[in-house]
Amino acid sequence: METGYILYGQNADGEEDAGEIPAFIRQVKEKCPVLRQIWLKQKSEGLPAHFLSALKESTVELVEYGSEQELSAWLENLAQEVLCGRTSARRDSFDREWAEWMNLSVTLPRRKTENRILLVGDSISAGYGEMVQRRMPGFYVDRLNTSEGIHHPNFLRLLEIALRQYPYRLVHINNGIHLHGQDVKEYGKNLQRVLFWIHLVSPETKIVFAATTPLSRRLGKGEMEKQDIGHFSMGDRAPLAADREDGY
Repeated sequence: METGYILYGQNADGEEDAGEIPAFIRQVKEKCPVLRQIWLKQKSEGLPAHFLSALKESTVELVEYGSEQELSAWLENLAQEVLCGRTSARRDSFDREWAEWMNLSVTLPRRKTENRILLVGDSISAGYGEMVQRRMPGFYVDRLNTSEGIHHPNFLRLLEIALRQYPYRLVHINNGIHLHGQDVKEYGKNLQRVLFWIHLVSPETKIVFAATTPLSRRLGKGEMEKQDIGHFSMGDRAPLAADREDGY
């Protein structure tokens, strides 16, 4: 059976962290029983007794280090373990960017109010998140921003983390820039699957879909030479050359 690792290194001295983190760790253990969870801490860092008990309950390994060099050596050994094939990470066959990224931002996470809205998208939706919050002061506006397109398996996994935690009244989706070769037909099929899945997991949540922000524009000659047309994030559309007269 395949396994993997998750490494923790957050200071858990705070009362709020001491309650939230063990709950998350237990949830990970339940969802992924073969996953190795490892808590990294400096030898001089103290952890509350009940926190250590929670780590032990979820079979989280505790690794202590005295210096950055000692930590680096431990991480190097872990890397060698992975490379030697003692464990294998799950991979998919989709095109990937040089660096994939994701961020889940939850406003006042301890208040599981029904007045919550989730903005789902990439960096563009991250950009207008604060504006939405200002215009809707009676709501908590959370944001799930990622480079994962809706055709990537991780997209639904990330979405599930949020939807299982909070009773969202509304989910706003603006995800489509990081398509990497998906044509309109494929995008529509994947979008339909995502919408159906949201309804299945959270049937009371309303869904608002925003057409993805267009990227095709007139580019200068120097810009065109630098563009990787094969990975331009508009599916089957390439950027407009400088001599084009039409719009988007």
